[in-house]
Amino acid sequence: SGAILTVHAASQSTSSGKLCNISSRAKVGVGSDILISGFVVTGTQTKSLLIRAVGPGLAQFGVPGLLQNPKLQVFSGSTMILDAAAGSRLPSVDEARAAAQTAGAFALSDSSMDIEIVHAFAPGGYTVQVSGENGETGIAIVEVYDLDPANSSNQVVNLSTRAFVGKDSEILIPGVVVTGSSPTQLLIRAVGPGLKQWAVSNTLTQPKIELYKDTTVVASNVGWTTAGNAGNIATVSSQVGAFPLNESDADCALLVTLAPGAYTLHVSGADGGTG
Repeated sequence: SGAILTVHAASQSTSSGKLCNISSRAKVGVGSDILISGFVVTGTQTKSLLIRAVGPGLAQFGVPGLLQNPKLQVFSGSTMILDAAAGSRLPSVDEARAAAQTAGAFALSDSSMDIEIVHAFAPGGYTVQVSGENGETGIAIVEVYDLDPANSSNQVVNLSTRAFVGKDSEILIPGVVVTGSSPTQLLIRAVGPGLKQWAVSNTLTQPKIELYKDTTVVASNVGWTTAGNAGNIATVSSQVGAFPLNESDADCALLVTLAPGAYTLHVSGADGGTG
Protein backbone atom coordinates (compact mmCIF):
# COMPACT_ATOMS: atom_id res chain seq x y z
CA SER A 1 0.00 0.00 0.00
CA GLY A 2 1.03 3.67 -0.14
CA ALA A 3 2.46 5.95 -2.80
CA ILE A 4 5.58 5.97 -4.93
CA LEU A 5 7.98 8.88 -5.46
CA THR A 6 10.37 8.77 -8.42
CA VAL A 7 13.21 11.13 -9.32
CA HIS A 8 14.71 10.72 -12.82
CA ALA A 9 17.76 12.53 -14.13
CA ALA A 10 16.23 13.79 -17.37
CA SER A 11 19.68 14.80 -18.68
CA GLN A 12 22.62 12.40 -18.34
CA SER A 13 25.16 14.65 -20.01
CA THR A 14 28.53 14.47 -18.27
CA SER A 15 28.81 18.27 -18.51
CA SER A 16 25.71 18.87 -16.42
CA GLY A 17 25.00 18.29 -12.75
CA LYS A 18 24.49 14.78 -11.43
CA LEU A 19 22.59 13.04 -8.64
CA CYS A 20 25.08 11.95 -5.97
CA ASN A 21 22.93 11.48 -2.86
CA ILE A 22 19.37 10.22 -2.68
CA SER A 23 17.37 9.52 0.45
CA SER A 24 13.84 8.89 1.67
CA ARG A 25 12.36 9.21 5.15
CA ALA A 26 9.05 7.50 5.89
CA LYS A 27 7.05 5.43 8.34
CA VAL A 28 8.21 1.80 8.09
CA GLY A 29 5.35 -0.61 8.58
CA VAL A 30 4.98 -4.33 7.99
CA GLY A 31 4.02 -6.38 4.94
CA SER A 32 3.33 -4.09 1.98
CA ASP A 33 3.96 -1.03 4.17
CA ILE A 34 7.74 -1.48 4.53
CA LEU A 35 10.01 1.18 2.97
CA ILE A 36 11.04 0.18 -0.57
CA SER A 37 13.56 2.27 -2.53
CA GLY A 38 15.10 1.62 -5.92
CA PHE A 39 18.00 3.10 -7.86
CA VAL A 40 19.65 2.64 -11.25
CA VAL A 41 23.38 2.69 -12.03
CA THR A 42 24.35 3.44 -15.63
CA GLY A 43 27.63 2.92 -17.48
CA THR A 44 29.94 -0.05 -17.94
CA GLN A 45 31.88 -0.05 -14.65
CA THR A 46 30.99 -0.84 -11.06
CA LYS A 47 29.91 2.05 -8.86
CA SER A 48 30.90 2.22 -5.18
CA LEU A 49 27.94 3.28 -3.04
CA LEU A 50 27.23 3.78 0.62
CA ILE A 51 23.76 2.59 1.61
CA ARG A 52 22.35 3.35 5.06
CA ALA A 53 19.17 2.48 6.93
CA VAL A 54 18.94 4.89 9.86
CA GLY A 55 16.41 4.72 12.65
CA PRO A 56 17.98 5.44 16.07
CA GLY A 57 20.45 7.88 14.49
CA LEU A 58 17.59 10.27 13.66
CA ALA A 59 17.10 10.99 17.36
CA GLN A 60 19.76 13.73 17.09
CA PHE A 61 17.33 15.64 14.84
CA GLY A 62 14.38 15.31 17.24
CA VAL A 63 12.40 12.90 15.01
CA PRO A 64 9.74 11.06 17.05
CA GLY A 65 8.59 7.44 16.81
CA LEU A 66 11.81 6.00 15.39
CA LEU A 67 12.42 2.48 14.09
CA GLN A 68 14.86 1.20 16.70
CA ASN A 69 16.06 -1.97 14.94
CA PRO A 70 16.10 -1.54 11.14
CA LYS A 71 16.78 -4.39 8.74
CA LEU A 72 18.10 -3.76 5.21
CA GLN A 73 18.05 -6.00 2.14
CA VAL A 74 19.24 -5.16 -1.38
CA PHE A 75 17.89 -6.98 -4.44
CA SER A 76 19.01 -7.22 -8.05
CA GLY A 77 15.81 -8.28 -9.75
CA SER A 78 14.43 -11.03 -7.51
CA THR A 79 17.89 -12.02 -6.22
CA MET A 80 18.89 -10.78 -2.79
CA ILE A 81 22.53 -9.67 -2.89
CA LEU A 82 22.85 -8.04 0.54
CA ASP A 83 21.13 -8.84 3.83
CA ALA A 84 22.05 -6.70 6.83
CA ALA A 85 20.68 -7.00 10.34
CA ALA A 86 20.29 -4.11 12.77
CA GLY A 87 23.65 -2.65 13.78
CA SER A 88 25.53 -3.95 10.73
CA ARG A 89 28.58 -2.06 9.43
CA LEU A 90 29.80 -3.72 6.22
CA PRO A 91 32.45 -4.59 5.23
CA SER A 92 33.74 -3.15 8.55
CA VAL A 93 33.04 -0.37 11.05
CA ASP A 94 36.17 1.54 9.96
CA GLU A 95 35.34 1.36 6.24
CA ALA A 96 31.72 2.35 6.81
CA ARG A 97 32.76 5.30 8.97
CA ALA A 98 35.33 6.46 6.41
CA ALA A 99 32.77 6.21 3.58
CA ALA A 100 30.26 8.28 5.54
CA GLN A 101 32.89 10.98 6.10
CA THR A 102 33.81 10.96 2.41
CA ALA A 103 30.16 11.28 1.40
CA GLY A 104 29.43 14.05 3.90
CA ALA A 105 26.80 11.95 5.65
CA PHE A 106 25.81 12.85 9.21
CA ALA A 107 27.70 10.82 11.79
CA LEU A 108 26.28 7.71 13.44
CA SER A 109 27.43 6.13 16.67
CA ASP A 110 29.49 3.00 16.01
CA SER A 111 27.37 1.17 18.57
CA SER A 112 23.97 2.22 17.23
CA MET A 113 21.57 -0.22 15.61
CA ASP A 114 21.63 1.78 12.36
CA ILE A 115 22.99 0.07 9.22
CA GLU A 116 25.82 1.19 6.90
CA ILE A 117 26.95 -0.81 3.86
CA VAL A 118 29.70 -0.01 1.35
CA HIS A 119 29.38 -2.06 -1.83
CA ALA A 120 30.44 -1.94 -5.49
CA PHE A 121 27.36 -2.21 -7.73
CA ALA A 122 27.48 -3.33 -11.36
CA PRO A 123 25.39 -1.27 -13.81
CA GLY A 124 21.70 -2.11 -13.50
CA GLY A 125 18.63 -1.61 -11.35
CA TYR A 126 18.46 -2.37 -7.63
CA THR A 127 15.83 -2.40 -4.90
CA VAL A 128 16.45 -1.62 -1.24
CA GLN A 129 13.96 -2.86 1.35
CA VAL A 130 13.96 -1.46 4.88
CA SER A 131 11.85 -3.18 7.51
CA GLY A 132 11.94 -3.66 11.26
CA GLU A 133 13.42 -6.64 13.04
CA ASN A 134 10.65 -8.93 14.36
CA GLY A 135 7.89 -6.80 12.80
CA GLU A 136 8.89 -3.56 14.55
CA THR A 137 7.55 -0.32 13.03
CA GLY A 138 8.64 3.33 13.14
CA ILE A 139 10.23 6.21 11.25
CA ALA A 140 13.47 5.51 9.34
CA ILE A 141 15.49 6.92 6.47
CA VAL A 142 17.16 5.02 3.64
CA GLU A 143 20.13 6.76 2.00
CA VAL A 144 22.24 6.03 -1.09
CA TYR A 145 25.51 7.97 -1.52
CA ASP A 146 27.73 7.96 -4.60
CA LEU A 147 31.29 7.61 -3.27
CA ASP A 148 32.85 8.66 -6.58
CA PRO A 149 30.58 11.38 -8.02
CA ALA A 150 33.39 12.81 -10.18
CA ASN A 151 33.48 9.60 -12.24
CA SER A 152 31.52 10.46 -15.39
CA SER A 153 31.64 6.92 -16.82
CA ASN A 154 28.73 5.76 -14.68
CA GLN A 155 26.05 7.54 -12.69
CA VAL A 156 23.14 7.03 -10.33
CA VAL A 157 20.26 8.33 -12.45
CA ASN A 158 17.04 7.21 -10.82
CA LEU A 159 15.50 7.04 -7.36
CA SER A 160 12.14 5.51 -6.58
CA THR A 161 10.58 5.04 -3.17
CA ARG A 162 7.35 3.31 -2.28
CA ALA A 163 6.10 3.87 1.23
CA PHE A 164 3.06 4.56 3.36
CA VAL A 165 2.28 8.28 3.42
CA GLY A 166 0.88 9.43 6.73
CA LYS A 167 0.41 12.85 8.32
CA ASP A 168 2.75 15.30 10.05
CA SER A 169 6.06 13.52 10.82
CA GLU A 170 4.87 10.44 8.91
CA ILE A 171 4.70 12.01 5.43
CA LEU A 172 7.19 10.77 2.82
CA ILE A 173 10.32 12.98 2.75
CA PRO A 174 12.86 12.18 0.02
CA GLY A 175 16.01 14.22 -0.51
CA VAL A 176 18.37 14.64 -3.46
CA VAL A 177 21.78 16.24 -3.89
CA VAL A 178 22.86 17.54 -7.31
CA THR A 179 26.61 17.95 -7.88
CA GLY A 180 28.57 19.52 -10.72
CA SER A 181 29.03 23.05 -11.98
CA SER A 182 25.83 23.52 -13.96
CA PRO A 183 22.09 22.86 -13.50
CA THR A 184 20.47 19.54 -14.30
CA GLN A 185 16.90 18.70 -15.26
CA LEU A 186 14.96 16.32 -13.02
CA LEU A 187 11.60 14.63 -13.49
CA ILE A 188 9.93 14.14 -10.11
CA ARG A 189 6.68 12.20 -9.78
CA ALA A 190 4.45 11.31 -6.82
CA VAL A 191 2.11 8.51 -7.83
CA GLY A 192 -0.81 7.20 -5.80
CA PRO A 193 -3.86 6.42 -7.98
CA GLY A 194 -1.58 5.28 -10.82
CA LEU A 195 -0.39 2.34 -8.73
CA LYS A 196 -3.77 0.66 -9.04
CA GLN A 197 -2.76 -0.75 -12.44
CA TRP A 198 -0.47 -3.09 -10.44
CA ALA A 199 -3.26 -4.03 -8.04
CA VAL A 200 -1.75 -1.96 -5.20
CA SER A 201 -4.41 -1.37 -2.56
CA ASN A 202 -4.90 1.52 -0.13
CA THR A 203 -3.12 4.02 -2.39
CA LEU A 204 -2.88 7.75 -1.64
CA THR A 205 -5.95 9.19 -3.36
CA GLN A 206 -4.71 12.75 -3.92
CA PRO A 207 -0.91 13.18 -3.59
CA LYS A 208 0.67 16.57 -3.12
CA ILE A 209 4.35 17.19 -3.86
CA GLU A 210 6.46 20.10 -2.67
CA LEU A 211 10.11 20.75 -3.56
CA TYR A 212 12.17 22.62 -0.96
CA LYS A 213 15.52 24.39 -1.08
CA ASP A 214 16.32 24.75 2.61
CA THR A 215 12.97 25.96 4.03
CA THR A 216 11.67 27.59 0.83
CA VAL A 217 9.17 25.85 -1.47
CA VAL A 218 10.56 26.28 -4.99
CA ALA A 219 7.97 24.14 -6.82
CA SER A 220 4.81 22.21 -6.03
CA ASN A 221 2.07 20.27 -7.77
CA VAL A 222 -1.33 18.73 -7.11
CA GLY A 223 -2.44 16.89 -10.25
CA TRP A 224 0.20 16.63 -12.98
CA THR A 225 -2.13 17.79 -15.78
CA THR A 226 -2.44 21.16 -14.03
CA ALA A 227 1.29 21.84 -14.47
CA GLY A 228 2.14 24.46 -17.07
CA ASN A 229 4.59 22.04 -18.71
CA ALA A 230 2.36 18.94 -18.55
CA GLY A 231 3.08 18.14 -22.21
CA ASN A 232 6.81 18.15 -21.52
CA ILE A 233 6.28 15.98 -18.45
CA ALA A 234 4.61 13.33 -20.60
CA THR A 235 7.38 13.52 -23.22
CA VAL A 236 10.24 13.28 -20.73
CA SER A 237 8.50 10.46 -18.86
CA SER A 238 8.55 8.45 -22.07
CA GLN A 239 12.18 9.39 -22.79
CA VAL A 240 13.46 8.17 -19.43
CA GLY A 241 11.37 4.99 -19.51
CA ALA A 242 8.88 5.96 -16.79
CA PHE A 243 5.42 4.42 -17.01
CA PRO A 244 2.82 6.86 -18.41
CA LEU A 245 0.49 8.73 -16.08
CA ASN A 246 -3.23 8.64 -16.80
CA GLU A 247 -4.68 12.10 -17.39
CA SER A 248 -7.74 11.17 -15.34
CA ASP A 249 -5.69 10.23 -12.28
CA ALA A 250 -4.66 12.70 -9.58
CA ASP A 251 -0.96 11.79 -9.60
CA CYS A 252 1.62 14.60 -9.34
CA ALA A 253 4.73 15.52 -11.31
CA LEU A 254 7.37 18.24 -11.59
CA LEU A 255 9.85 18.81 -14.42
CA VAL A 256 12.42 21.18 -12.97
CA THR A 257 15.96 22.36 -13.70
CA LEU A 258 17.95 22.58 -10.48
CA ALA A 259 21.25 24.24 -9.69
CA PRO A 260 23.80 22.10 -7.80
CA GLY A 261 22.82 21.76 -4.16
CA ALA A 262 20.65 19.83 -1.70
CA TYR A 263 16.88 19.64 -2.03
CA THR A 264 14.05 18.04 -0.05
CA LEU A 265 10.71 16.75 -1.27
CA HIS A 266 7.54 16.42 0.80
CA VAL A 267 4.86 14.00 -0.36
CA SER A 268 1.59 14.19 1.53
CA GLY A 269 -2.16 13.89 1.00
CA ALA A 270 -3.52 17.13 -0.50
CA ASP A 271 -6.83 16.46 1.23
CA GLY A 272 -5.20 15.31 4.47
CA GLY A 273 -5.57 11.69 3.39
CA THR A 274 -3.13 8.84 3.95
CA GLY A 275 -2.20 5.79 1.93
